[in-house]
Amino acid sequence: MEDSNEYKQPIDLQSEMFLLARMLNSVNAANDAIAALVSDDFSLSDHQVVFSAMRSLQALNCEIEPLTVASQMEKLDPGKNHINFIFGLKAYQFGDHEEVKLFIDNILEASRLRKLMLIGNSIISESSKAIKPSEQIHTDSLTKFESVFSNTFESQIFTMKELVKKEFAESGKDILGYLEQQMENHRQGIQTYRGVPCGFTKLDDALSGFCPGHFIVLGARPGIGKTTFALNLIMRLAKKGVRVGFFSLEMTAEEALTKMGCIASGLDSGRVTRGLMNHEEFQRIVVAMNAVADLPIVIDEQESLKISQVISRAKRMVAVNQTEILFVDYLGEVKGDGKFSSKQEEVQAVSKGLRGLAKKLRIPIVCIVQLNRDMEKEERTPRKSDLRESGQIEADAHSILLLNRPSAEDENKQPGLTKLHIVKNRFGRETTIHFNFEGDKGLFTEIDYSFKPEG
Repeated sequence: MEDSNEYKQPIDLQSEMFLLARMLNSVNAANDAIAALVSDDFSLSDHQVVFSAMRSLQALNCEIEPLTVASQMEKLDPGKNHINFIFGLKAYQFGDHEEVKLFIDNILEASRLRKLMLIGNSIISESSKAIKPSEQIHTDSLTKFESVFSNTFESQIFTMKELVKKEFAESGKDILGYLEQQMENHRQGIQTYRGVPCGFTKLDDALSGFCPGHFIVLGARPGIGKTTFALNLIMRLAKKGVRVGFFSLEMTAEEALTKMGCIASGLDSGRVTRGLMNHEEFQRIVVAMNAVADLPIVIDEQESLKISQVISRAKRMVAVNQTEILFVDYLGEVKGDGKFSSKQEEVQAVSKGLRGLAKKLRIPIVCIVQLNRDMEKEERTPRKSDLRESGQIEADAHSILLLNRPSAEDENKQPGLTKLHIVKNRFGRETTIHFNFEGDKGLFTEIDYSFKPEG
């Protein structure tokens, strides 16, 4: 195999010299370049020193001109004839400002290619030495690849005038155009949720659908049906054509498939898995499984993942499968990277990681969590404080949904009644939604208590 070290390094010296010369002659060019590049993006050490000197002068609110740049370069790299080098660049300073962006793009492209070569060499070296496990090399490499293509200096600071004119809610329109379109959609009876609706009407109304960038927590005690409720959401979204990713860290992919088949067919899961079906029921499960097979759902069943691995695999889901919403079952099964003094500290790291991932990927992430046993002892409605290691989760979540089932022995005699308490809703109201849960089939249906008088 040919040695990768013998490959030619991608370098665009002409773009580097033209850009540095324009920076000496134009404040706008200097601002654009410093906002987009770092010194390592330049291939020559002399060019790196020039750029670093200019960046330092800008930070000090000093003028970027030949003499001050040369003086700053002497501080960074003493003992060289910097003034002659700087005046040598002046021959490249003339031209249109529109060319500055082209120079920046050319330099970035060459820099990325060089960094990719370094990552490739690192993979070869680490693999040949076999010091790290292959999975660790894979995870580290994905993180490095992501850093190459992330725009660290992308501006997240806007004036109010810029915000008013900026594209709003990924609609292709500014905020006034977006609001006008919402008004027209409402007039025509078209749904105006900001997020993706799941088809549970009251839940969609409360959350305005599952919104891009939102971190949504779904909690309950064991045995209440939180994973099954999540599967109901997954199937409803997928039936609408929404591409769903599911990290099934506790349940195998085969178990998830079986549950979804029973939900779709309306058959008792116990009868299905034990083979107690009659011919008509078997035909129903065949139809249901074929329908499930066509749903745009991808399942990752790898257990004991670290948060960095979840992040890397989720990014791959989005890139390869165009995943539009992500479910994680459950938070307690995701490990933090490194060592932690307590479980609470580890949960904080995982929660922050998932929230940041939702924002980074611009998709909703629904994460299942366990509740403490206190609510069972006290026989009460669940609260935000019942979340295990609740502090950081409560702070990070945009919405918190808590399931509970009143006792089958209560006076109402409604063993299937399940309540979904929305106890945090950053962009809407807190409320309680009632569902009927057919546990044998794994099917949740929303209960509508509204009464419309006749006449």
